[in-house]
Amino acid sequence: MSVQLDLARNRWVVRWYESGRQRSRRFPDEEAARRFDADCASAKALAREATTADLARELMLLRARVNEVERHLPA
Repeated sequence: MSVQLDLARNRWVVRWYESGRQRSRRFPDEEAARRFDADCASAKALAREATTADLARELMLLRARVNEVERHLPA
C-alpha cells in the first residue's frame, strides 16, 4: 500500500491491490489516510494469521492420520 499527496486535487491518496486490481481512496488529510492504511494493513495481517492457523490445524490432522495408518501397517 502507499500513501501519497495528490497535489492536483489537494487530497491524500491511499493505493493498494485487491483481488489483482489496483484500488485507491482519497482523504482530506494525511492522518485519515495513514489511519486507513494502518487499518488495512492490520486486517491483512489478521487474515494471514487466520490462514496460517487453519493450515497448522490441517497439518496436525494430516499428521494424525499418517500416524494412524502407520500404526496399522504390518511390521
